[in-house]
Amino acid sequence: MLANERVTDVANRAVSERHQLAAGLIMLMMVTLLVFEWVDPTVAVWLAALAMVLTGAVRHMDVAYDSIQWSSLLLIAAMIPVGQALDNAGVMAWLVTWISDSFGQAGPVWVLVAIFLATMALSQIISNTATAVLFAPLAVSLATALQVSPVPLVVAVAIAASLAFMTPFGSPTNAMVYGIGGYRFFDFVKVGLPLQVVTAVIAIFTILLIFPF
Repeated sequence: MLANERVTDVANRAVSERHQLAAGLIMLMMVTLLVFEWVDPTVAVWLAALAMVLTGAVRHMDVAYDSIQWSSLLLIAAMIPVGQALDNAGVMAWLVTWISDSFGQAGPVWVLVAIFLATMALSQIISNTATAVLFAPLAVSLATALQVSPVPLVVAVAIAASLAFMTPFGSPTNAMVYGIGGYRFFDFVKVGLPLQVVTAVIAIFTILLIFPF
């Protein structure tokens, strides 16, 4: 749930102490459904929410609604159509052509580095999920053009899309703590930039080691 600055007080009133165990078990079941993909993720979340209400783990629905920070929710929802707009405008097709022309002759390793950095950069401004959805088929197309295994490139996209540390709107988790913690935009840049560099270097070398072309 996207919570505002009254998150602690709201949580204490919204969840009964007698039902904390039930809430924990419901969350565990939801995670299990998501991990094993027994049902659609949306269904799993809705079932968990329904179970919370039926078991009394959430006692006051008005308090639960009041705890939602609607500005963050709208921000996260707006990230997905931005990515779709980039695709419809032909930006993604241009990008895959540019990467292929610029780095294809240098070898697949440099293509992997380029698509990793491009994915990581776009993930700073739109949803990491949307970024992965946009870049995954591009990675496969590049692998086909280079006649190499697509696995390293797809894994690179999956990891790079999750490295959104530099902006408050790069991922839902950043957006949720942005207002609550009283952070400024450059607080994320100061902490996120070094973390981005370290994780990117480690990730690229690890991918090439475990998933060679």
